Amino acid sequence: MLGEKSMRLSTIAAILMLMLSSAALAAPEAHQLGPYTVSFNMNTDMIYQIQTEEPGVYPFVTIYPLVIKTDNTTGASISITQYNNLTPSILGVNEEIAALRMALRGINVTAPENMVIDNRNGFQLSGMPLAGMGNAPSGFMFYQAQYWLDSRDCECGPVSVGTVLVNIASTYPQNVTESLLSSIHVAAGQMPPMQAQDQKVSIMPSSKNVPEETFGFVEGRVYNEKNGVGVASAEMTVDYNPTRIMTDVLGNYRLKVLPAQHRIGAQSSEYGVVPTSVTVFRNQTTKLDLKAVSRQGTGV
Repeated sequence: MLGEKSMRLSTIAAILMLMLSSAALAAPEAHQLGPYTVSFNMNTDMIYQIQTEEPGVYPFVTIYPLVIKTDNTTGASISITQYNNLTPSILGVNEEIAALRMALRGINVTAPENMVIDNRNGFQLSGMPLAGMGNAPSGFMFYQAQYWLDSRDCECGPVSVGTVLVNIASTYPQNVTESLLSSIHVAAGQMPPMQAQDQKVSIMPSSKNVPEETFGFVEGRVYNEKNGVGVASAEMTVDYNPTRIMTDVLGNYRLKVLPAQHRIGAQSSEYGVVPTSVTVFRNQTTKLDLKAVSRQGTGV
């Protein structure tokens, strides 16, 4: 009797372990990278850590990185490159550039594989380190994939243009990399903003416990373009998302955001403001006045 009972308990325990294992394999991830929400599912029981890093802000581009790491040789990265202006989004050109960079790192690159990523056209490159290059373990493979989030035909000619390029690099096993690529989804939009104590400040977080000095500020005035009078009680928007931050009686505002390229706008029942692109730097204040247009077209 004890033997049968022990066997039953062992069977139940094994079933529970399988259920827990299946749940772990199905755990999705979701993270905020600047103005973008990134979600994916690694679909693995390998232990890994995820870290979102500060965006790299440059004169013509902003890069939002995320790193996934298991150990010194096993990891992945997702980076979103946002160009300030439209740039050619020709996948063939991107393939050549990506292959060249891999070759310069000592990777013997295979032919690109066209594939659909995040419901968009993209490609994947793979390769192994050349003999004598680095200390990579046996069977080590490097994967890289790219796709444009907003590629579209250009009126200027038979080319495509875009502003947001998504790059995925991975040294995880092929099945884990495939799960990452088949599940990744990038969407423009912020998590709900946290209301700061100061009624004129909105904090748009990309990670928890972000140091105060990490942020930057945007301040200025929203005014009627017809008569120059400040627009009071207009709600400010950051990357098209309402912030619940209102202009004061003179139309002044102040926002607190992560350093990156943002689109700042405002809205009210009487006025509208077309969002303006602005680059915000860490621990600095950027001045931005916004012209408001009367919805009634009367200018009053």
